[in-house]
Amino acid sequence: MLKRAALGLLIPLLIAGTAVAAPPATASDQHIAASAVADKPRPPRGKPSNDGCGQRPTYIAGYTTHARQRLAEHRIGEDQVQALVADRNARTRPGHTPCTWRLSNGRIWAVINDRAGIVTVGPGS
Repeated sequence: MLKRAALGLLIPLLIAGTAVAAPPATASDQHIAASAVADKPRPPRGKPSNDGCGQRPTYIAGYTTHARQRLAEHRIGEDQVQALVADRNARTRPGHTPCTWRLSNGRIWAVINDRAGIVTVGPGS
């Protein structure tokens, strides 16, 4: 508990702190802030690429927690995912993040990373 003398010093500091608050933003301030965001350069678009990542793994080192949840949710067995990853003829394309691949065989799909970890899985193609 603060003593009265210390509390007496603290109250003027708190009051002084509120006196230096910034004035409310005007419409022109908001326009400037919005245009600054709009002028920010965007990352290049195009097809995802795995250049420099090597070949996709054909074995599984482990599963993320998310992948295990998806396995249970969709009743997909680890043996099905293992068969998909081992199949060199599975449809393969780059994943959404660097050094990931999306594999599919028409029945299930899986995303594997360059460390042979299954990131996520799902039913269908």
